[in-house]
Amino acid sequence: MGGNVAEWVHDYYEIPDDTPVNDSLGPADGEYHVIRGASWMHGTITELRLSFRDYGIDGRQDLGFRVARYAE
Repeated sequence: MGGNVAEWVHDYYEIPDDTPVNDSLGPADGEYHVIRGASWMHGTITELRLSFRDYGIDGRQDLGFRVARYAE
């Protein structure tokens, strides 16, 4: 899926610090949402990694989302 559209995720964006993390869920609230992966609009070597993270408030042309739920 890399290179098609970037993924808008429910997680809020924060700049990590040097403290160890035990809870990988991230912050409970915030202003910016995480945008993961690259898209047809952004294509540098760094952005093409699937682990690339960006942030934003508003939608944009190269942004999509994935509907998912926990398996029972």
